[in-house]
Amino acid sequence: MILLGPNTATASHGTASGQSFTFLEPGFDQEIVGVFSDMNFMGGIAFAPDGDVWVNDCNTSTHLHRYDIRGVAPEVNGTKLHPESIVESDAGCGMTNHPDGLIYSNTGLGVVQIDAATGAPTGNIFGPPGNSFGIAPDPQTGDLVYAGRDCDRRGAVTDVFEIITVDPATGMFSVFTSLGNFDDILDGLYFGPSGSELFLAMIGALAVTVIDRDLPGARTGTFNRDILLPSPPDGIAFHQDGFLVSTNTDGTISKIVPGPPDTVSVLASGGGRNDLSQVGPDNCLYTSQDFFTRYDDGTVTGESSVVRICPDFIPSPGVGDTFEKELVDGPDEDGDGEIDVVVDVGQGFSTVYAFKMTFNNATGQNVLIKDTVPAEWTVTMIDDAVVAVTNQNPIFETDDENMTGLVSVFQANKKANTKSATKILWNPDANELGAMLTVELETRVRPNRKFAPTSCGPLFLNSGPATVFELEDNQKRGVLFQAAPLCLAAVENPSANPGDRGPEADTDGDGFPDLEEACALGSDPCLFDGDADGDTVPDSVDNCPFAANPNQTDGDGNGVGDAC
Repeated sequence: MILLGPNTATASHGTASGQSFTFLEPGFDQEIVGVFSDMNFMGGIAFAPDGDVWVNDCNTSTHLHRYDIRGVAPEVNGTKLHPESIVESDAGCGMTNHPDGLIYSNTGLGVVQIDAATGAPTGNIFGPPGNSFGIAPDPQTGDLVYAGRDCDRRGAVTDVFEIITVDPATGMFSVFTSLGNFDDILDGLYFGPSGSELFLAMIGALAVTVIDRDLPGARTGTFNRDILLPSPPDGIAFHQDGFLVSTNTDGTISKIVPGPPDTVSVLASGGGRNDLSQVGPDNCLYTSQDFFTRYDDGTVTGESSVVRICPDFIPSPGVGDTFEKELVDGPDEDGDGEIDVVVDVGQGFSTVYAFKMTFNNATGQNVLIKDTVPAEWTVTMIDDAVVAVTNQNPIFETDDENMTGLVSVFQANKKANTKSATKILWNPDANELGAMLTVELETRVRPNRKFAPTSCGPLFLNSGPATVFELEDNQKRGVLFQAAPLCLAAVENPSANPGDRGPEADTDGDGFPDLEEACALGSDPCLFDGDADGDTVPDSVDNCPFAANPNQTDGDGNGVGDAC
């Protein structure tokens, strides 16, 4: 950890303000990701390549809702939600990502293949009809395993309770296991991290049924074991500390420590009807709640919502590789114990920050990560090694044994005393699941020159998204994914009152935090009561401040303009 003296703060993961569950085990954070703009049932969850969240409206199976995990929508009932977009799709309730980069859904027609980037069906359907619920990739074979049509006794045609396995590359399928005449509803199904055990959420039996594929009789239904629960399970997920959780239809989440004996306790309670769940690339659990939202100010509505609970859950295959950036150290001028994200315009002194890059290499790929520190900043340290800033190329190289890998840092070849961005190239150890690189940097100051912003707006710690490339035989194979740039808000004369330099600071008093205006919305964080969309309606009273609507039309009377 980098220590910057007594007037620094350290970032934390997640938010403590979520109220979806009235009880949540200490050590976990919760937040609402988004709510359905249409009053529909919320079902299965999957993820776009950039980490955005896909959720389907399970009772119609015609739409996918996408939540921009890096974007911020206007605040609702004291809650910062993520922007929603809706696309037509053929998804059933159950969805899963797959290592081939696509999404697959269990439907009454069979397994439907979906483009993970757009949400559009590809037209490929294979395997026999499913019950529209449980589906998961098999970590050992790469096949898709899903609940067959008659794994729902409400509409069963036969007495055979079959779970199907299908190869998405060939369409060839077979029976993974048959539980015989089983009077129940199989909802979610998920493999444990090793792939040797399949876990089934059996709603009627109030149990998680465990099938160990390596034990005699397990594949023919003559051997399995049940973990009895106090509540009906729907989704299942696994945690890095060795336990699993079930998201239950009575608004609770059970924590299960496998035995023998199995022990069951309450991880969360007081929520809405939980439906299916998945673990995202941020190692957080995402669970859908049907016709229930409790906003951060305590307001309860009948909207369906998706809730994120962090940290340290285990993604399924196809979601495992993650790349994250976060602030870890910086000034705390307002004394609130948090890193300042609002800084002075045109400051003539040096301000020190540090950010951390983390690459979770679940697939063991050889990758190269490229990032750029803009000219306003000087890189001073990489992990614990001092970087001497020169115009050489490269200026720093290390092979750190502490999960770092190989790092090169250099500046563009420009004349002395001119602004020049700093390039960082990082090749993390392919055998490490959690390679980390910490970069310390400070605002560049030279005599009679100010390299901090000279006007209100964004001050980027890295000038564009950090990009991860896959390498094979020293040949670049294409971008895997990107991490959004880190950004501060530069304003004139920010307050030193507690919290006034944090994420909620609103220097111009227009109802929109400085950080959102500068970095996400592109508006002026210093202009009091601005008009971001130019429709002559001040932002503070505009019912759609970022889309021009001078008439303020609000057909459904929900307080949000129709233009939004």
